[in-house]
Amino acid sequence: MHSSGHSLVIDDKYDDGMLICSRLIENLTPCYFFQYDEQRLLERRQQDRPKLTGVRLIFQDLALTSQGEPSKTDYEAAALTIESIVSELNGPWLLVTWSTWAGAENQLGTQKAQEVFDHLRDSLAPGLRPFAFVVLDTKPRYSRSGMHGDVQRISDISSEQLQELSQHISQKVERYPATSALIDWESEVFRAISETVSEITSFIQLGEYFDADLGSVLREMALAEIGKNVDPQSLSKGLKEVLSSILRDKIKSTANGLENFEEIDDQKILRLEDWKAKTNRIIHQELSPPPPALPPGSLLDFSHNLELLPGAIDSPKELNSFIRKNFFQFGAGDCSKARKNEVSEACSFIALDITPPCDHAQTKSTWNKYIIGISVPEQYIDYCRMIDKKTGERTDKLLGEYLVCLPEMMNPDGPKYFLVFNSRLTLSIDTDKANSTFADHYKGRLREQMLGDLTSWLIRQTTRPGIVELR
Repeated sequence: MHSSGHSLVIDDKYDDGMLICSRLIENLTPCYFFQYDEQRLLERRQQDRPKLTGVRLIFQDLALTSQGEPSKTDYEAAALTIESIVSELNGPWLLVTWSTWAGAENQLGTQKAQEVFDHLRDSLAPGLRPFAFVVLDTKPRYSRSGMHGDVQRISDISSEQLQELSQHISQKVERYPATSALIDWESEVFRAISETVSEITSFIQLGEYFDADLGSVLREMALAEIGKNVDPQSLSKGLKEVLSSILRDKIKSTANGLENFEEIDDQKILRLEDWKAKTNRIIHQELSPPPPALPPGSLLDFSHNLELLPGAIDSPKELNSFIRKNFFQFGAGDCSKARKNEVSEACSFIALDITPPCDHAQTKSTWNKYIIGISVPEQYIDYCRMIDKKTGERTDKLLGEYLVCLPEMMNPDGPKYFLVFNSRLTLSIDTDKANSTFADHYKGRLREQMLGDLTSWLIRQTTRPGIVELR
């Protein structure tokens, strides 16, 4: 873990921060150093500068503002600095405290480390919180004078002491095999990117025309994906698709040792709240903002565009009736009007773009194809399932093969839900009109594997021959 990912060092004293940086640099670990100063931090927050990603270690001085014992003011300064420098989508990182308040015979450093760790966990955004902390207890040994003096310059510290500090850092941070497995994969992606760039440029002669020749090659690679449509957005999208497909094949397996971890048991479930639904969403649905031309698999809020349906739906009451007719079955015990309205009103009316990806990429299709569905809250999904005629009980089967239900999912900020689609409800819309109409109603995108599986199901439904029989 010490050699994977990037490190950030935060300290108000230059020599203190640079001592840690020197150990990371010697280990070929990419690192950043922010010398804390209130005015410098204020200026940074006022600037619209990109934030860091891929930071996996943050070496945090406990006393950024206090001359004496670290306090809440220092912890608030640490939180403000981190959220100003590091992206909210950074992911987990290990907090490493580095302070003269820590020492082999002094538990105060550990106590203060726990305090700043708790403060950061409470105040930072979910994607920016530390997952654990460790304490470096050697800083007093490097002070110029006294327990809480400034750290010596690197040139004044013996090579033996520098090596000892490097070993101490490694011993402290290399303790988390599961986190390391994920971060090793992250590093492997960076390696695969470098290999991809190297391979693409390997046959281009260095010199005056290198960049121009590379640009022409990249343009042709994009056109191979999108056809002869040369507008800037299509070219950019085409190049992204080609490079991504090359990169995927170059990423090697790095997750070693996972067999040593236990299965998720009842005790872990208490800590991993709703882990299955959240993981399903991550695997199958992308929530990031869409490109200007909506991609295949786009999920759209269709409730604002009811006029595009073949039949007229002019009111919420008619929409509720339409949803119940095409997706639900109510039993004798729950068929009251109030209950029916409660269930149908809780659902979101959606559409899924099922236009073939190649038609999207090469803009061959002048009409986008959609299948209509609903997003059903967890507590109402049983209404999409059949009632056994003999027992009157709900079964695990959907109302018919014309319905498909995707795995239970959960967004970061919402309850669990199921996406249910009806193969009998499909329509087409002019592509240009679709992009402008649905631009503000985009709800995410189904990933390729799920979209392919759903498309295969739809093809089977629309091409089955069927038979006529008397019963």
